[in-house]
This record gives sequence, structure tokens and C-alpha cells, in this order.
Amino acid sequence: GKYYCGGCGCGDRKATWLNGSEDEYSKLDYPKLECPLKMPGFSNYAISDPDEGVPPITRRYFIENMSDNDINRVVVTVHDPPTEEKDEEPDA
Repeated sequence: GKYYCGGCGCGDRKATWLNGSEDEYSKLDYPKLECPLKMPGFSNYAISDPDEGVPPITRRYFIENMSDNDINRVVVTVHDPPTEEKDEEPDA
């Protein structure tokens, strides 16, 4: 499935999905994005407060406290940025 948080009001357009397809940019592929929830992976990330570790724990606290083994099992695909195609001028 496709996931989006909706916290910033950006909607559920294709470019705002957190997990896009392999050949498309999605929200987490952009280098500078601010998240109103200040979640990991965004430029304005803020460390969780200690009370976020009290059940029910927050998603941010859970991500921060994942073990290295759990993190290393996450499959990550690195995309090349799209290139601009230049119009070729015909020979005169």
C-alpha cells in the first residue's frame, strides 16, 4: 500500500506519498522537507520527549529506539535524481 501522514495538509497526491515506486520521487526522497510532526527523515526532526516512551509509545520514539539489527533488515532503495532532458537543436 501507499502511505502518507497528512500532518502538514499536503494531501494524498502521488508526490506526497512516503513510499513511492522505484522510478518515481516520493516525499522522503526530497532533501529538505519540514514535517509538522518533526518525524525522523525530515530536516526539522526533533528528538522525542521522555514521556513519549510511556505506553502507548509514539512512532517517533519507536523509530529512535530500534536496534541496529532491526534497522539493518530494512530494505532501502537508493534512486538517482531525475535528469533534465535538453531539447536538441536540429542542424541548420
